Amino acid sequence: MKKTTLILLLSVIVQFGFGQIKPNKNWTAFLKYEGVDVEYKYAPCNTNKVNNQILVLFRFINASSDKVTFSWGEERWVNNICSNCNSVASQEKTKRITLEPYQTIEGDCSSKEFKERYIFSQFIELVPGMSKSSLTDFKFRNISIKRHQ
Repeated sequence: MKKTTLILLLSVIVQFGFGQIKPNKNWTAFLKYEGVDVEYKYAPCNTNKVNNQILVLFRFINASSDKVTFSWGEERWVNNICSNCNSVASQEKTKRITLEPYQTIEGDCSSKEFKERYIFSQFIELVPGMSKSSLTDFKFRNISIKRHQ
């Protein structure tokens, strides 16, 4: 009975997220899940490929000796309204990253090619026609790990 209650409680915590996210410029712990640690930071990006944008960058750390594929649905809150809650559970919206044993992969401002490594937060400087919208929270839902042999 105790084991079932603990599993149910952990599932609820993972399902409902980890609370309001605070903007930061240093890597901050976000979640730990079956040997994978996820950290995040807000980064102002002004490069050739990513210009005038603040991105939430993610760092994924595989703390295990197994090759793993970490999967999740990404819930985004813009101006305190969930912008994708109706589609976060869909398979085509699921994000994945594969990590070798003890590997760390982190997002940066050099490219927007690897969409699992960042979330757009807001523009650094608004010009006429740009939205004042900004990311106010994000959560990972439906998290899973696949271990490779």
